[in-house]
Amino acid sequence: MLITGCNLLFTLRDTGPLTTRAFDFTDFNAVDVGSAFAVDISRSDTYSVEITTQEDLFKDVRVIRVGNTLKISLNWPSVFFGAQTLEARITMPELTGLELSGATKGKVRGFKSDRDLVARISGASTLDLDVETGDFTGEISGSSEVTARIKSTGTDIELSGASSITLDAETGDFVFESSGASDATGSVKASSATIHLTGASEMKLTGSGGDLKLNGSGASEARLAGFSISNADIALSGASRADVDAGGRLDVSLSGASELRYGGNPTLGDRMDITGGSRFEHR
Repeated sequence: MLITGCNLLFTLRDTGPLTTRAFDFTDFNAVDVGSAFAVDISRSDTYSVEITTQEDLFKDVRVIRVGNTLKISLNWPSVFFGAQTLEARITMPELTGLELSGATKGKVRGFKSDRDLVARISGASTLDLDVETGDFTGEISGSSEVTARIKSTGTDIELSGASSITLDAETGDFVFESSGASDATGSVKASSATIHLTGASEMKLTGSGGDLKLNGSGASEARLAGFSISNADIALSGASRADVDAGGRLDVSLSGASELRYGGNPTLGDRMDITGGSRFEHR
């Protein structure tokens, strides 16, 4: 049966039995997967790459190495109806880069290294990550979902486009930026924390963060009552809200009907700007 529309040709056909094939690739430390694959990446002293899918789809599966990056995808604009399985299993000694896109589901386990790791997750993809690394950088966009257990030298995460992350992190400097109604939850133990929330984003953290710099705008909300901090510099605008626990110095700027509640016994700093119907109160 042929179905045409939008100048593309779609073919319904029997895609055959499930088959697993091995691919001979070595000397890569980054992985880029798209096209709705389910990919499992684990650490090993040896390299291996296996794909499981319907037999007739293998001619449209693309597995290549570009520089130090292994790339797995389908040859678009091929579109297949009835394909039930697209799975990839990868082992490798070291992981320094990861990209998932196009509704891909990823699972990463077992990597312990002082090398930095950069992960980019987009297009309604999901990632379950458990690593120890140098600096960790995460870019999560397009309604993607990430669960991350991270032990790192430093952490820098950018969350956007209604994406979400659940964190269990032990790190040095923790830098986090969220926009577009994104959501972050979990536990973080950090030496310092810089958090920027915009566009109705939400965050709920427990743990500890050293000195905190928090900026919230556009009806965002930071629930940090269980996230112990020392000194805090907090700026909220546009009907944003925050709840914090502070033990050192607290500097505050509130505008546009924003609200800040705080616990602990901090020393109020020289900057206490509260305007536009905003509220500042001790719990």
